[in-house]
Amino acid sequence: MDILPVPFWKEHPDEYMQLFRTLADYIEPGPGWGWPVPTFQQGVDWTNGFFYSGCLVVNGPGVVWEDVPYGELSDDDSFLNDIGSWMRVTNDYAVNKRGFVGAFPTMFTGYYPAGKGRVCGTVFLTSEAAEWHDVSKFVQGKCVIDDINNIPARFRGTQRFVENIPGGRFVGGFPNLYHRDTITGDTFCGTLLLYPSAARFEWFRTAPVHEDSEDSPAHPRAA
Repeated sequence: MDILPVPFWKEHPDEYMQLFRTLADYIEPGPGWGWPVPTFQQGVDWTNGFFYSGCLVVNGPGVVWEDVPYGELSDDDSFLNDIGSWMRVTNDYAVNKRGFVGAFPTMFTGYYPAGKGRVCGTVFLTSEAAEWHDVSKFVQGKCVIDDINNIPARFRGTQRFVENIPGGRFVGGFPNLYHRDTITGDTFCGTLLLYPSAARFEWFRTAPVHEDSEDSPAHPRAA
């Protein structure tokens, strides 16, 4: 499998959220089922010409799924239209109000009767499943996150960072989409690192998506 250096939909943030939902359809029900976190890596198998999307399938000890009323996350539902805001308010809620290490939204919403109203699918992570770190965008002297404001670049860079950690301690990771600049010119990125007991990495066959193909389908189900 060759990983392609192809940007994902730089100007189409709604597609970033849709990728979470689409990859959920690829995961078969059963003991190995879990919630997807895209790595925003794109791969190709040159023997058959098929393209694939990298994905962390999250499920295991320390992984807790809940439907959270959106009003508990924020008093303004505009965050549902922006993946960065959704990721940040979800982590704020998980850490500051619930005592978790972190969390990520499934990007699914629903409605409950009896006053609960609109809810947001949320996957919480305990210390049994993940660690939270501030990670420099430079790893071993190389810039693994070349554009802090590019959402796919943040996800890809986080996965590259994990691949540089020796010993197989973590299977992957994702950004909480917070970052802070330092006076030395470095940037530290809020990062959740997942243990192998809590997630696995998989490639799911999709269609190639190029930043300059605005009329391309984002991620149709493979034929």
